[in-house]
Amino acid sequence: MRHRLPPLSALRVFETVGRSTSLRRAAAELQVTHSAISQHIRDLEAWFGVKLIRATPRGTMLTPEGLRLHAHVSAGFALFERGVEELRHTASGGKLVIWCAPGFAAHWIIPRYPSLEQALPGIEIILRPVDSSPDLVRREADIEIRYGERPEAGLINETLIRPIMLAVASPAWLQANPAARDPQSLARLPLIHEKNHDEWRQWFEAAGVTEIQPLTGPRFWIATAALEAARLGHGVALLPEPVAAEDLASGNLLRVVDAPIQLEAYTLVVAKERLHEPTIQRFRRWIKAALGTGEAP
Repeated sequence: MRHRLPPLSALRVFETVGRSTSLRRAAAELQVTHSAISQHIRDLEAWFGVKLIRATPRGTMLTPEGLRLHAHVSAGFALFERGVEELRHTASGGKLVIWCAPGFAAHWIIPRYPSLEQALPGIEIILRPVDSSPDLVRREADIEIRYGERPEAGLINETLIRPIMLAVASPAWLQANPAARDPQSLARLPLIHEKNHDEWRQWFEAAGVTEIQPLTGPRFWIATAALEAARLGHGVALLPEPVAAEDLASGNLLRVVDAPIQLEAYTLVVAKERLHEPTIQRFRRWIKAALGTGEAP
């Protein structure tokens, strides 16, 4: 007796081929071989008794029969995915776990936390300021926000904003060091560093300083500690604009050099297979709108 439905694995392959218009791209997305994709399509065509795809100079195209079937299959899988996400959301208690660069978490996300709660009603938001990375594939966290990219298999990196890196110091420090108003002068002074001297060195190179002596000064590992050291008058810190903005507005810190230099970007990282989950999509829309790099959620 003939089954009412063909194998779901073949339907999934067909949906991916029709959407990507390429057997090669479908194989890469599903992480199977090109020959396995071809076999599934042949099995599906044999089950229906009609051709579903055809090769053209522009890629793999659906036949008229294939187009009709693809519309139903796509709608069916979308419904499956919504049901799975709803159940997973209920089972997880409606949580969104975000690991975030400490400075960005403390000085950008937390001041906007009420807006984030409004964008994600009913979701428990767990924000973990940390300078290490979670295992996103194994769901140690749902989202990571980091300074710089994380080019690893199975992850999607999305640039949020490439901030201006500001050389900042306290008013008292600037009063005591009035000559330190250009990159060349700064390069000769002890500076406040985070993990190492690399970021300052890159900043000086971007500012056109050709001769950089060995850099000195204390290292405080994370941006929040470097910010506090600058507030207390311990020297000049190099901070992303979102981290330093509040202290600049209040006058606790001043810009030492007016140089619009950009280095790395703040990046949103998620597991590739989870990119289109509704809660993650709502967070993406919220943060991009709040940063002014996307539409309102």
